[in-house]
Amino acid sequence: MKRIIAFLLMLMMIFCGCSNSVPEENPESSQPEEQHSEPEVPEKEPEKEPEEEMKIIENCTFKTADEKYGVQKDGKIIFAPEYDVYRKVGEIGEKTLYALGKKEGTMPAITYDEDARVSGIGERERILYEFFFDDGTLLLSIPADSYAFERNKGYQPGTTFWLYISLEGSHYSYKFNKEGEIIEEGYVPAGKPGDIYNDYVCGFEKVQYYYGPTDMEIGLGLVDTEGNEVVPAIYSYIYSPFEGRIVAGRSEGGLFGGTARILDGSGKIICDKYHLIDFDELPDGRFIGIAWCAGEMSQLATVCRDENGKVMEGGYRFIDKDGNELSETFIDEKEGFIFRKGGIIPEETTLTAIYKDGTEKVIDFYDYAFEP
Repeated sequence: MKRIIAFLLMLMMIFCGCSNSVPEENPESSQPEEQHSEPEVPEKEPEKEPEEEMKIIENCTFKTADEKYGVQKDGKIIFAPEYDVYRKVGEIGEKTLYALGKKEGTMPAITYDEDARVSGIGERERILYEFFFDDGTLLLSIPADSYAFERNKGYQPGTTFWLYISLEGSHYSYKFNKEGEIIEEGYVPAGKPGDIYNDYVCGFEKVQYYYGPTDMEIGLGLVDTEGNEVVPAIYSYIYSPFEGRIVAGRSEGGLFGGTARILDGSGKIICDKYHLIDFDELPDGRFIGIAWCAGEMSQLATVCRDENGKVMEGGYRFIDKDGNELSETFIDEKEGFIFRKGGIIPEETTLTAIYKDGTEKVIDFYDYAFEP
């Protein structure tokens, strides 16, 4: 009996030992089971709507996110967004005209001194414009570095329209009917006008340059026979009243508001202190000169100063061929003698001057006549 109990105990110990044993590790089985999942696909960005790609500004013109302008029609790009500037020019009949411009370096520009008197030629930013109708049609075959637009407002208003442009100093004009068709064109080249004016001043030939689209922005100058500059092209008028003297000036905002100078026969400035200068020939072959200044309290931008830097007295005075004052200054005269269209009437010898204090005096202008 004891032997049977001992045998059963031994068997129980053997079975318990087997159940508590740890199996030998298998290197392959120790690795985590490989996960066979699908690769992650990044979320696709939603396609941009057309209005996010190009914002329609007006009719054919659109703008991109990087501030560039272009021309489209029905969502299709006609002219790529390469323009830096957008302008609405105006209405021609039922059509709208637009200008898109590219910034391209610099171009010549007239400069002024601290007294707002014309002084020379400098530079300004250059923008080359192209013109489009509201259906995306390109208007001209050439660009413009400046432009101006007008429409008639008098007789039959809104029936005729003009576009004036300048390009590298040349001037172009286009006249339109109300259907937007060009019915007339004009062209004035930069450089020597040649037969247009046939102008020679003291043996020098006139040259011209349009700094802007209107006649007020023309610059006239002089060159010698070899094309060398004698007088820079910065004046709106230039002429020789008699041998050895040149009058050159620039009008700013009207006849009286500008710069007037006397130059010698070589183009050197010898008088630069008036707003306006005029020389008239008398019947006996002599000349009289009259100059005008606005004065210290003037609202004109330009300021006239004498040789010592003092502001010139306002009014008229008789001058000699070099601009030296020959008479007292008077503020007006009665007969409309000064700057009269058509010049001096042979029978005239006097004018009635009105002075600052209101007094009047009859002047014999032959007293101030000189030989040229």
